[in-house]
Amino acid sequence: MFRAQTRNPDEDGRTSAFVSMAVAAILGFASVAAAVTWTASRANDIARREQSAALESAVRGLFAAHEEKLRALAQRAGVVRAEAEALRAAVGAHPRLHNPLEQPHDLLLVEGGRVIVALDMTSEAGAANIPAGFDLTALPKNSPTRLYVDGERLIAAASEPLAGGRRLVALTEFGQDELALLAWKSGAQRLRIAARPPVEGLLASLEVAAPDPARGGGAWLVWEPSRPGDNTIFETLPLFMALTALFGAWVALHLRRVNADTVANARRAMHLAGHDRLTDLPNRSLFGDLVEENVARAKAAGLGAAVLCVDLRRFKEINDNFGHAAGDALLAATRDRLSTLLKGDDVLARVGGDEFAILKIDVDRKQAEAFAAAAAAALRAPLDIDATRITPTATIGIAIAGAGVAPPELLRCADIALFEAKAKGAPHRVFESRMIDELRARKRLELDLRQALADGGLYVDYQPIMAADGRTVVGAEALARWRHPVMGFIGPTEFVALAEERGMIDALGDWVLRRACLDARDWPSVLYVSVNVSAVQFRQADFLQRVDRVLAETGFDPARLVLELTESAVVADEGNAEETIIELRARGVRMALDDFGTGYSSLIYLRRFAFDKIKIDRSFLEAMETTGESAIIVQSIVHLGRSLGLTVTAEGVETQEQHRFLQALGCHEMQGFVFARPGSLDELVALVAAAAPPIAAAG
Repeated sequence: MFRAQTRNPDEDGRTSAFVSMAVAAILGFASVAAAVTWTASRANDIARREQSAALESAVRGLFAAHEEKLRALAQRAGVVRAEAEALRAAVGAHPRLHNPLEQPHDLLLVEGGRVIVALDMTSEAGAANIPAGFDLTALPKNSPTRLYVDGERLIAAASEPLAGGRRLVALTEFGQDELALLAWKSGAQRLRIAARPPVEGLLASLEVAAPDPARGGGAWLVWEPSRPGDNTIFETLPLFMALTALFGAWVALHLRRVNADTVANARRAMHLAGHDRLTDLPNRSLFGDLVEENVARAKAAGLGAAVLCVDLRRFKEINDNFGHAAGDALLAATRDRLSTLLKGDDVLARVGGDEFAILKIDVDRKQAEAFAAAAAAALRAPLDIDATRITPTATIGIAIAGAGVAPPELLRCADIALFEAKAKGAPHRVFESRMIDELRARKRLELDLRQALADGGLYVDYQPIMAADGRTVVGAEALARWRHPVMGFIGPTEFVALAEERGMIDALGDWVLRRACLDARDWPSVLYVSVNVSAVQFRQADFLQRVDRVLAETGFDPARLVLELTESAVVADEGNAEETIIELRARGVRMALDDFGTGYSSLIYLRRFAFDKIKIDRSFLEAMETTGESAIIVQSIVHLGRSLGLTVTAEGVETQEQHRFLQALGCHEMQGFVFARPGSLDELVALVAAAAPPIAAAG
């Protein structure tokens, strides 16, 4: 029914810290493992190179002994005619040594590339077994010894020069005894001879006989090198395994705890995502899901249902005047009072700043209206907040399920009914289909107003403001007008409210101010122009910059401009309002408090804000003839304004009696039908020309 996709910042922080620690630990393990592996590999390489060098040195030492023996034989043999006997005598006169290579198997006496004498030293009198295809020319002219491959045998050959251009050649087979001796001297394990280098990465090799292109094949000494690095790895492996097991256990325990926290946080986040934080009631999103589910269940059971939207009147005013704590207390009290009226499957939700919604099950239209009346009565009970008594009031919109309204549209339709109830000043309204048509008409009116602003479809009328004598024009109030091409004249109260609601008030206000300044430039310099400023417009952060821009573009004298504000324009944000008014007066612009006397806190604003004039609301003049209290109020306002040094202007003067009364009180300025109705610029100019000569405005 309801799903929330949200995350807890604390959970994210803990998860991030855990991931960072885990990554750091893994990187640490990996770094140590890499260092140990690299060290072991380097130790293995060093050991391999040392063994290869030792083996190569042992081979050279073996060959050196063989060559020394050959040189000794050559010295003994000399240049003889009976070569065989001389060779045998030389060999017989030399003691045998333990090194097999020091006693050759075959001796050859070579001259001019041919063998003169060939002796097999392993027998008393036998011819040497010269390998087939043995190339005497490939032998070195003198030592060192070289190895040759003869089939499967490895032959060591050394050559020593003799007198007369002869050479003495010794051939000795390189067999297992020689390999054992070399292995003992070099420390090479499992030393053997191979016809080609090994492909296994764990074996080492030393080339001792290059491949013969004619016969093919070469000779390599192959052995298993020692690997001290592997021992290091084997020694540290248990420690790594233990550390890895401990780390894995820590990760598992931490993940289990994090998973438990995640589940708890997810449940809490889901609740928060679907509920209002202040009242802990379902919010608009969750309420919509609950409406669809419960209305469908009620319909299946043959029960009726209704959705009611409850809007608290003057909530913003209470919040601003008494503080947010008072506003929060009012919301909590509203929740408690409405909750006492619910039963069964009814649902209460907070769907806006000052708006609650109620789903009622098993009700028809009459019962829903009765519940609305009971809810309004419950909310009207006085509420004491911090020694302040507040009497809340509410407006309610009602939408009945099944009356042409689908469950997903119930809340929206209740909102529409609420909108009409507020517009008509009724305590509650039940949604009807015509309301949608009226809403659409209002949307079309909004589009037409935007078009009128873009195309110049609006105009300004001016109502003269007279001096106390009733004959001298001292200024004029600019009044925005709109004549719709289809609907005809539309009152400013309607289209200004629409502009405020739809975000067009800045554009409308700028246009009126610019038009008024352009028109008033050509008036006599003693006349001023007064322009109304919407509360929404005045509260915009760039309002001061907008006024500066219009004055700069039109070149109008700020001292001839009066901006009229109502109490609602300054009550929302008194600090910024006071600063803005001070900045405007510093530029020379005069400020007027309009509709003075209609608000309970007007005297507070007169004391705090630097207004230049006050305007008496027309409602007091209308009631003067029927109630004496209104006359007393008007008299008090005039005396108050004069004592504070403010210009006092009376609106709505429609009779000569009202004029004479105000004149006797000392009212500075007046405006009303008794003097002139609002008219065009040309009509104002004609009136100024026909009236008494203009005089400097009182302020």
